[in-house]
Amino acid sequence: MDSLRIVWTNTNEDNSKRFKAIGAYYKEYSNFQLDSTLNLANYHYNLAKTNNNRNQMVVALNKKANIICLLNDYKGALKYFNEAENLVNKIENNNLKALVIGDKGIALSKLERYSEALKQYTKALETYKAGENKLGQARMLNNIAGIYYIIENYDLALKYYGESLGIFKSFEESNRRIAVLYLNLGNINQKKKKYPEALSNFNQALQISKDNKDTYFIAAGNYSLASLYDEINNLELAKSYAYNSIDTKKKLNNEADVKEETLLLAKIEFEENPKLAEKEAEKLLNKLSENSSNSFKKNLYKLLYDCYKSGGSTNKALEVYEKYVTINESINERKNKLSLIREVIKNDFEIQLYETQLKNDKIQSELRVKQLRNIFLILFFSGLIIGGVTHYFRVQNLKNKSKLKELLLELEQLKSSRDFKITSSEEQKFLDRERIEKSIERKLNDTDWRVLNVLIKDPVIQNKEIAKEVYLSVDGIGSSLRRMYDYFEIRETKYKKIALLNDAVKRSKAA
Repeated sequence: MDSLRIVWTNTNEDNSKRFKAIGAYYKEYSNFQLDSTLNLANYHYNLAKTNNNRNQMVVALNKKANIICLLNDYKGALKYFNEAENLVNKIENNNLKALVIGDKGIALSKLERYSEALKQYTKALETYKAGENKLGQARMLNNIAGIYYIIENYDLALKYYGESLGIFKSFEESNRRIAVLYLNLGNINQKKKKYPEALSNFNQALQISKDNKDTYFIAAGNYSLASLYDEINNLELAKSYAYNSIDTKKKLNNEADVKEETLLLAKIEFEENPKLAEKEAEKLLNKLSENSSNSFKKNLYKLLYDCYKSGGSTNKALEVYEKYVTINESINERKNKLSLIREVIKNDFEIQLYETQLKNDKIQSELRVKQLRNIFLILFFSGLIIGGVTHYFRVQNLKNKSKLKELLLELEQLKSSRDFKITSSEEQKFLDRERIEKSIERKLNDTDWRVLNVLIKDPVIQNKEIAKEVYLSVDGIGSSLRRMYDYFEIRETKYKKIALLNDAVKRSKAA
């Protein structure tokens, strides 16, 4: 403790190390050094504020609120939770935000403002989901289940405890938190009269606690089993587990906390020895305090009433029966209150569900409008593109036809020119091999020359027709044409044959 204090009080030390030392103290001592932790939280906040560290300011405020909760001043704690929540909403830290929101829910739950607490836990759960913090989600699911357990909505409590358990088990198969969850599941199943399931839950909790050598929860597991066996009238096993629980708790030197087990044993003993049961019950009566639960008082008054009635102590029986009736009325009033709270929460949930549905419907409607708009835009631009492409190809086709006519006309004009040389008495020759070869500065092979002479007869002839004329393959004709396109430097992308022939005729006319 002192070594940590030296670090956080050293003004020459790096602030991150000072904050780390404060955090280490919180983790080690905050649950039982309440006053000193509260003072440290104030120091922590001032240090963080001086350094304009909002994250640490939130941590300090949240710790202060939690300590005040442990001092049972839940309204006072809310003041600091609200301050922490307002501040954390201004920074980007999902895990810290969820922590504050969830812890505030605990204070609201202690004040029996269950509907508000449930909203806090649900909001914290969604925040942990946004940050993909699985352990945080498991804790909030556990807290949500706890609210439903308190207000006796056992179906939903089972659901959320089960979800919480599933996440915790995916991280670690055996620890205290899992044991507690099995105890909670067992308690609910027992209340729902699902005894086989409850028995399985309690046995799992007890085994995990034994594996971890967790004395406190070994005792809790034994007591839960004792209570269950008493309810199903297996008194021998009930007595055995009750004694096991007492013996285990004595190892913790916690004698004051065996009253539940002692009351259960006295209740079992009543069947065989009412006087002994009366003696044990009266001892418990003398130890009653304001912190004793109403359910414990009710069960104690009922046992004492049965004992006094059995022993003929009518006045004592009537006196304790009045107390029993009073406490039972108080319990029933609370049940009615919880019933009302369940309805409020149910209505809140239905309203929230309706609002969510409206929001989803609005989102879906907006999506549909957006999709229709996108489809319209796609169709519109597709039409423009198709129209543009069609127009382009139509224009190109017209240009190509015009070019073809132009080339053919030019060819005819060249062929009809007066100064064109006639080189054969048998037919007019439009091509002069000698002039062409001189012009392109290379010799034409016989194949190329024959191809040119076929083209002069029909400028638009297909390659396969040329192949028949000169007795070559189509590939051979293609090779010959490509070679001459290179010789004559024909760059025309369309109607190359005509362009080639025109060029050859021009070169034949050249002097």
